Amino acid sequence: MNPDAPSVEEKLTVDECYVISKEDWFEPIFCKPKLIPLKTVKMREIEKRRNENMERVKAIETASTSEQKNPEVVPKEPKPEKPRNPEELKKQNELNKIDLWIADEDPARRK
Repeated sequence: MNPDAPSVEEKLTVDECYVISKEDWFEPIFCKPKLIPLKTVKMREIEKRRNENMERVKAIETASTSEQKNPEVVPKEPKPEKPRNPEELKKQNELNKIDLWIADEDPARRK
């Protein structure tokens, strides 16, 4: 036998029926950790957009609260509608009319 080879001890009892080697001790293996980005590029873009939108919402809210605090600012009143003549109403109704196209019956089915 080779003197450098690990020694093997044989157990013959039922309770200890395995082979033990003196060199089979578990030792920790230290590896260099892999550095992965905490945030991907896509996540950064999403967060940037979200932050921009939050800033816009805050600006709108501050503008609306400042208008409520200022009683001097008078809200604009809607313009009164002009009375329309019947011809204009007919034209408007024709434009708003739903145009449905229905296919003619198949002549083969008529028989």
